[in-house]
Amino acid sequence: MAIQLECISLIIPIWKIDRHYPGGFRTLLTDKNLEFGNAFYHDEHLYREGSMDPMTTNLLISRWETLGLVPMRRLKGKPYWNDLCVATSVDGPTYPCDWLEYNRDEGTVSYKHVLEVDLLPYYVYELRDPRNNRTFYVGKGKNDRIFQHRPAKQSDSDNDDMLNSQEEARKLALIREIQDECQRDCHRVVIGRFETEAEAFAVEASLIKWVYGIENLTNSVHGHRHKNIRDHRQQNEMFDLEEKNQCYPSEPGLDVPKRVPGERDMSGKYTEEQRRKIAENAIFEKLEALRDELCEAPALSDLLVSAPNMSTPQDPCLIVSGFHPEAIRLMIKLQLTGDYVRFNLIPKSSRQNDIAAFKAVLSADDRGLFELKNGSAFRVYGKMLDLEISLDGKKRGVQHANVNDIVAIIEYLIDKLNGCRPN
Repeated sequence: MAIQLECISLIIPIWKIDRHYPGGFRTLLTDKNLEFGNAFYHDEHLYREGSMDPMTTNLLISRWETLGLVPMRRLKGKPYWNDLCVATSVDGPTYPCDWLEYNRDEGTVSYKHVLEVDLLPYYVYELRDPRNNRTFYVGKGKNDRIFQHRPAKQSDSDNDDMLNSQEEARKLALIREIQDECQRDCHRVVIGRFETEAEAFAVEASLIKWVYGIENLTNSVHGHRHKNIRDHRQQNEMFDLEEKNQCYPSEPGLDVPKRVPGERDMSGKYTEEQRRKIAENAIFEKLEALRDELCEAPALSDLLVSAPNMSTPQDPCLIVSGFHPEAIRLMIKLQLTGDYVRFNLIPKSSRQNDIAAFKAVLSADDRGLFELKNGSAFRVYGKMLDLEISLDGKKRGVQHANVNDIVAIIEYLIDKLNGCRPN
């Protein structure tokens, strides 16, 4: 089926509308308050809006552009239509369009079916300010993640910042400023696609920390495993040095090996098997990366998370404190396999008065959430009965990389502990 061209026609593939228009193509057709009016037509692949003059056409393009469509692209210096196409009844497409078939004799266009190779699932993207081409946000995502950063409608603008995190509020405020001043959306640019999420995370963190610098972006966190990436500010520090031949500072984990506790310990505290597992399974590095993620999680901003604690070889862990009751600490233990973390409650210290206060708090729980047991390192610890996760009948814990789940568990735990009040 073909689309009959009008004086000036704006043509958009329906699958693009499904991706960008709120509610998709069905909503567009049934939206009675659609600003574009009812002067449209469609077949199974293409949607057409008509106009009589270039000014009206440009307004139509601008409105679709604010929804995230990119009108033009350049190939070898030449302009091509990209997400939409303008065609006239006399000459067809005003610029080349590789997804449209034009029939001059009939004055129609039809969708050109081409063999497409599936996109790699994960990508890294940037949001750029069209006023100065400055990148103000770097993100990682899949599917339509790049188009999800959109300010609320003007009527909801007062509530917008309350509904979003601080990072999201800053980002959306800048997008709204661009739209108000330029009457167009920010540039949304996919800069790389990857087969695995880990690859995308690595590129995202490198751009945030080394290429742009988090201080120049609206991002609030550096990204995954950013401890292994040099800080952007070192570039300015090196530029200001009088001795131009001076090297960048040596960074553990980048330029020289990072010393891992227990790696060279010959006191007998660590067995050969424990040292091997700690090294091969990157236990210290995984705990360090998890600590960075937890420290940057907005929901945990008031908590204190310790550096990796390797004092007990079989129980490498992080210690979380700073919540109520003060007698309680949370131990996040990473198994030596390097896969799962488990959660234990521990006293503030091994002193008798701290252990007594710890017992008093947990003993006040009459909901059966916690269980006191004898332990070796801290003598007494509480185990959260309803946070044990069972796989194949075996209790294993939570994957160390599932940071969102770990944050949710910490929030859940603190909420439950608030209900424990010693008599």
